[in-house]
Amino acid sequence: MPHSLFTEEQLTLLEGVLDEYHEISGQRKVARKEAIVTRVTRKFVTVHHKNDIEATKKLQNSVKNWLNNWSWELTDEEEYFQKTNWFMVFTSENANQIKEETRKLTEVAPGSLGYVQYWRKAASALSKTLFDGKRQTYVDLAVEWNTKGVPKDVQMKQVRLHLTSFLQQALTKMYRQFGIRMMMFWGYESDGEIFQGM
Repeated sequence: MPHSLFTEEQLTLLEGVLDEYHEISGQRKVARKEAIVTRVTRKFVTVHHKNDIEATKKLQNSVKNWLNNWSWELTDEEEYFQKTNWFMVFTSENANQIKEETRKLTEVAPGSLGYVQYWRKAASALSKTLFDGKRQTYVDLAVEWNTKGVPKDVQMKQVRLHLTSFLQQALTKMYRQFGIRMMMFWGYESDGEIFQGM
């Protein structure tokens, strides 16, 4: 049952638990959210659904989707954007060195299955070699990036590194899930230099 087919009474019930659903965080978050979905779904189950497991599951998914979608609406910009911590700044500023250390740990190519675990080990090992003053520099940068925003050069560096693979994943997913073939043209300007692709 898609959310547009919920009755006024059902929408009132959903709106009644929305704040509670949105505020859940911490340990067992998933289990607590599932409990709300189950509780609401039980109230929605009609005689028609009672013995139809498939219909009940569809109804439960519709309830969950509605709560998730409307929960996002309640999320303000501060909550939505991921906060930068010192480790993110460290990995951004030392990407090449981390890549070199990762190569010493494995023959797995960047982007391949299993690469990330070695990258994490290399990044963690390098971060442990920092002396307190240097680490404080990254902490200060994280505070600055959270208040003033991530600098344009850092943003563009990330775009150059990840945009092509991100778009490729999106195109592949659209084809696998929906059978839709797409073509994208993209481009951006950075320091007077134009980058483009297809």
